[in-house]
Amino acid sequence: MVIMKRGQTLRDANSVDGDMPYLQDVQETDITAESPSDFSFELTKHFRGMRMWLPLQLLGVKTFRACLEEMLRLTRYFYTKLTELPGIVVDMYPQLTIITFHYETGKEDENKRVNMKLIEKIKEDGSVYLSSTTIRGLFRLRVCLLHYRCTQDNIDDFIEVLSDTLRKLHCC
Repeated sequence: MVIMKRGQTLRDANSVDGDMPYLQDVQETDITAESPSDFSFELTKHFRGMRMWLPLQLLGVKTFRACLEEMLRLTRYFYTKLTELPGIVVDMYPQLTIITFHYETGKEDENKRVNMKLIEKIKEDGSVYLSSTTIRGLFRLRVCLLHYRCTQDNIDDFIEVLSDTLRKLHCC
């Protein structure tokens, strides 16, 4: 239980009154009813800003820039390794830390079937994580490098799992 000396100040700072179209459903409810979200900066959801603000204050911008630079370097390394695999087509050179690619069979309907099988087998293996997406109606495999503990060895492990899975599926 928290006791506040100036509860109205807290409510004014955290309530959903005013011009907030992203919370229009909340604004349409009974305004006479007190809501716990009116007394908390979380608005009943995780306050992601605090998770970013506090480390920035403690560690500084330089640390975050270095981490981003490392993720961009690893993404470029990953791109290079993917382009060395026979049959793998990378959609474009990465500008951020996301890479989309696919195994090319020569026929788009066959591409989708093979790539879906590829992602299924990699997920069964469980040692690396691979997601998929659809871009302009085309099924693609997707990797996003974000975690600060990701290393070049992790990328090499992923490439090895991908290569082994392609061999097992007799793709190359």
